[in-house]
Amino acid sequence: MQVERLIIIIFPFFFIAIWVFALWIIALTGGWSRLAKHYSIKDTLNPYQGKKLRRKFGRLGGTSYKRVLIVGANMQGLYLSVDILFRVFHPPLFIPWSDIQTEERKGIFSSFTSLSFSRVPDVTVTISSKLMAQVQELKMGSLF
Repeated sequence: MQVERLIIIIFPFFFIAIWVFALWIIALTGGWSRLAKHYSIKDTLNPYQGKKLRRKFGRLGGTSYKRVLIVGANMQGLYLSVDILFRVFHPPLFIPWSDIQTEERKGIFSSFTSLSFSRVPDVTVTISSKLMAQVQELKMGSLF
């Protein structure tokens, strides 16, 4: 009886610790933590005020962010974030357009846009070309 009670008490803490550890590994391996060193808006006023596209798909390096990515854009730059349950070690980012280079690539079934960053050249964000078109519309203020 005591062992079962102890397991019930300890399990939530164990689960949270594993969750936080996994998010830390994901942020490190995908490159989010490297982008955050230069583009985090955690400690500053949010320069992005505008519409956000939620539950989108993207890749940072070899890490997939499936239906947890939040994307926004205005004339100043690109806003990237993740859903609240995944935000540990993933602060919201705001990247000026002047720091972003894009490259279109064709896949077998669809096309993709790779975004690279002048301050963190070893990290690449890959999104669908359809999502990139929506980002461009947000940038111009014509989406929604």
